Amino acid sequence: VVIDGVTVGHLCCAIHNCHVPLNNNNHHFCLTHTLTHGHKCAIVSCSNDILIKSKVFHLAEYKAVKNMHQLWGQSHFQLQQRLQHSQLANPTDSIAQD
Repeated sequence: VVIDGVTVGHLCCAIHNCHVPLNNNNHHFCLTHTLTHGHKCAIVSCSNDILIKSKVFHLAEYKAVKNMHQLWGQSHFQLQQRLQHSQLANPTDSIAQD
């Protein structure tokens, strides 16, 4: 369950309907599915094998998706989005000028 960008509860395996908790929050699959799917790319539409110590195939686009996913979880990324939203909601030129 995700509430306000914060995950509540344990993370589960990426395989559909597998509710086995992960051994580590950095893992993508449970222990059972790591043996069968652990060498496959984490991008849903890709079935290629991954590079060692990576979760995605070696294409530059996939690496960009992975990097954006990692940035999304960092606080400075979230704060930048909040700042942009606040500037849209309260533009500086909306204040009445005398």
